[in-house]
Amino acid sequence: MANWCSSTIKFYSKDEGEIRKMFDKFSEIYNSEPQVKNSFGHGFMGDYARAFFPEIELEKIRCRGSIDMGDEVSNIGEYYCFSIFAVTANSPLIGLWYNIVKKFYKKVRIAYIAEECSNGIFRKWDETEELLFFPDTFYIDGCLPTKDGKCEYIDDRYQFGTVDEILKYLDERLPFKYDHKENLDDLTEEVQTKLDSCSNGAEYEEELYVQIAEFSEVSPADYNMYQQVGRC
Repeated sequence: MANWCSSTIKFYSKDEGEIRKMFDKFSEIYNSEPQVKNSFGHGFMGDYARAFFPEIELEKIRCRGSIDMGDEVSNIGEYYCFSIFAVTANSPLIGLWYNIVKKFYKKVRIAYIAEECSNGIFRKWDETEELLFFPDTFYIDGCLPTKDGKCEYIDDRYQFGTVDEILKYLDERLPFKYDHKENLDDLTEEVQTKLDSCSNGAEYEEELYVQIAEFSEVSPADYNMYQQVGRC
């Protein structure tokens, strides 16, 4: 059974016409009846593979996943962009999108952020000078106790640029003190130890846990589109 990886992918360019052309084509595929038999329905990546690379047998392309289309084309800074949101098997399957851009939309570039907790995959890419799309450096997920005696899930929080920001966030939420650690593994172990002690002393409806990780930068060009062993 696959572990499912969640990705937000931005396609952007200074050329508005190129982005709108790409958005219209992606939307046309998304809103059409699925062309490939699949269990995902609309947005199956195989439909995009078939549309752009009909000469390649679908079984040879890494396309086990689906996307949702984001909003219309928007303007951010000097760029025009649109988003897709992907759920893919085991890892980010950026290779298909990279090859589409490389062959058909040469003025478009890709930024993305992706996480798959079970396999410890936390990756991103944003080469804009201002990090317009994904300035995030760290990731937190978990179920934490609150100061009113309850527990609450925190889902996929990316908005941390420094360890100090993480510590401040945890200080504001947690009902106990813990030793501040600069190393993420040490910090995770410290907080989890306190959570385990907290669980032993009180009844919570859910299991308490925390996961803290740093995103690694992996270029879209490093992903393999084909069903073979590659770097990503």
